[in-house]
Amino acid sequence: MVVNAHSTEEIITTVKTIAPTFGGINLEDITAPKCFVIEAALQDIGIPVFHDDQHGTAIVLLAALENAAKVVNKSLEELRVVVNGAGAAGIAIANLLRCVGHDPNVCVPVKDIYVCDSRGIISSV
Repeated sequence: MVVNAHSTEEIITTVKTIAPTFGGINLEDITAPKCFVIEAALQDIGIPVFHDDQHGTAIVLLAALENAAKVVNKSLEELRVVVNGAGAAGIAIANLLRCVGHDPNVCVPVKDIYVCDSRGIISSV
């Protein structure tokens, strides 16, 4: 379903209204920082909320990074990662690779992460 809403509040209200009739919500093409606010506001609706720019990209990147680490005989804990871009995908990648919001008994953080924008390193986590 495509929703013709533009403001953060309008999107949140619309999704909360239609949520009971869906099994999950996929947020598509919502830019940062709006996507972070919208996703956080929808965590209590009782169904999964997935933002493809954040979660889809981060999950695919993690799979690729795990395969690359195997090729060079390293573990994720040994890797230093540079994330080029601090939009929705870049922030989600950094959070996933540092296990932010994930079970520390299951999630294994990489050694170092450097997040860059067009001016250089903006954060090392």
